[in-house]
Amino acid sequence: MCNVYYLQDSRQYVGNDVLWWADGGGYTTDLSKAEVFSEKDAVFNNRFRNTDIPWPVEYIDQKTRPAVDFQYLDRSKALANG
Repeated sequence: MCNVYYLQDSRQYVGNDVLWWADGGGYTTDLSKAEVFSEKDAVFNNRFRNTDIPWPVEYIDQKTRPAVDFQYLDRSKALANG
C-alpha cells in the first residue's frame, strides 16, 4: 500500500501507545481498527487540525508489536475453566 496513511491524534497517548483515528469514528490504540486515509484526505485533516499527524501505513506497520490490553483481562474468568 503506497500513499495511504494512518492519522495520529497527537494530543494524547495511552501509556506508550499512539492514539489513531478509528475506522468508523472515534480513536483507538489498536492499529487493526485504525482508519486508513488517502494522502489527500490525510493532508486535509492535518491542515484542518495540525495535531492530527499523517503517518505512512507502510512505515507504521513495520513498527507494530503485540500487546495485551489490561481492560479486557478477567482473572476469575481465565481461571474458571482451568
